[in-house]
Parts: sequence; C-alpha cells; structure tokens
Amino acid sequence: MNRGIQISTSFFFPGLITITNFDNEELPVLQKNIWDKYRNNPAFQLIILGREHNEKEVSDFVKTKKFTMPFAPDPNRDIYKLYATQFIPRNVIIGKNGKIIFQSKGYTGEEFKQIEEVLAKALK
Repeated sequence: MNRGIQISTSFFFPGLITITNFDNEELPVLQKNIWDKYRNNPAFQLIILGREHNEKEVSDFVKTKKFTMPFAPDPNRDIYKLYATQFIPRNVIIGKNGKIIFQSKGYTGEEFKQIEEVLAKALK
C-alpha cells in the first residue's frame, strides 16, 4: 500500500519534492493531474495519509476507489500533528530542503491549480 515507504515522522526523503495529502475530497483530481503526470519523476514523492485510519481501512478504501497512488495509515495522527492541530491542511508540498513551500486548507479548483503551479515550478 505504501510501496515500501517507511511511514514515520522522518519519512520525507531529502532532495525530493513531496506532496502529503490528509483528505479525500480532491483525490480523483490528485490522481489524474498530479500522480499520473509526475509518478515517474525521480524528484517527486506523493504520500496520502489516512488520518485516524488503520492499514485495513486504508487498503479497503484504495481498493474500492481503484487508486494507484501510495497511501499509508496515520491512525494516531503522528504525521498529521506535524502540520496541524485543528484544521485539516489537505495538501502540503514540502521542498527538497524539507521545508513547507505550500499548504492548503480546503479544496477548490482554483486552489488546486495553484498546487499544480507550485509543484511544476518546484520540479523544474
């Protein structure tokens, strides 16, 4: 399910642009516009976390929705706690230096376009 990525508070790999997603509203667009486009880019990493869900719940969700993106459980909010305490930052883009370069707190088509632009620029 997580394609060999050890999920912990240190799962980000130096030198990679990482998108972390904590919510499922925009997942079909994330699959089509981000994952399908960049999944073979060696400088890109995507991790979708099932906040407050265990491995079986996440696995069942992925199978039902037929996603091919990497998912991982975050049952105790260990990763989520690194980015928020109250609201769900639905997408976080982490730069090659490990610092957040973009964070969203909701989903609109306009905001997702901004995610795409930030990611394209970071991967140049």
